[in-house]
Amino acid sequence: MKARIMGPNYTPGKKEDLFEKAIQRTILMMGRYVEAIEDVPSGNICGLVGVDQFLVKTGTISTFKDAHNMKVMKFSVSPLVRVAVI
Repeated sequence: MKARIMGPNYTPGKKEDLFEKAIQRTILMMGRYVEAIEDVPSGNICGLVGVDQFLVKTGTISTFKDAHNMKVMKFSVSPLVRVAVI
């Protein structure tokens, strides 16, 4: 199945940061096991094989030609561990 992969810098109507590639497989990840699946009900999380080379962090994947990209999420990361040297 061909999908439109829209990166975070995609602007509707332009070709910049837009890729049309085939999804190789749809997978369900269960712990350390991976199972290939044919379809995914809405609201579930799945893995797509073959899109990792086009997306780094965020993006929108759609099969519709006129789809718009979703708003980019802002990540604010705070430290998990603090160490004080005395």
